[in-house]
Amino acid sequence: MGFTEPLPVLLVEDDEADQHLTRQSLKRFRSSITVHTVASVKAAQAFLSASGAFAQAERPACIILDLQLADGSGRELMDWMVAYESLARLPVIIFSSSRETLPYPNIACQLTKPAELSGYQQLEEGLGAILMAAAQGAPSASNDNFYA
Repeated sequence: MGFTEPLPVLLVEDDEADQHLTRQSLKRFRSSITVHTVASVKAAQAFLSASGAFAQAERPACIILDLQLADGSGRELMDWMVAYESLARLPVIIFSSSRETLPYPNIACQLTKPAELSGYQQLEEGLGAILMAAAQGAPSASNDNFYA
């Protein structure tokens, strides 16, 4: 994936204010980004399996996942993804107020949500690392997860 192509990202976040801040940060980072937003584990599963209302869903280049969702934990989504070869290596950026560390190999990075927009630069840096790896033909997920 080159830098000129639109980058589809799936944002799994149930807080509308955090959705807005994340989208604003991603637009600042890259204007050609397409952010698809869902607010639950079930909706994320439907989106990723292109079912129901998401039958025509575009496969995301990566997922930005909040661990604390109204209908469950982001861990449930990660467990579900591992069961599918096509999803098991999809890069995930954990972007949460939770400090829970997850052991999944497709977690590109784990970032703590900041209290204000200026702190969202961490997200831009995490996404930048994924873009660079994709542009260079590297595997889609890193096994050396980091926590910021």
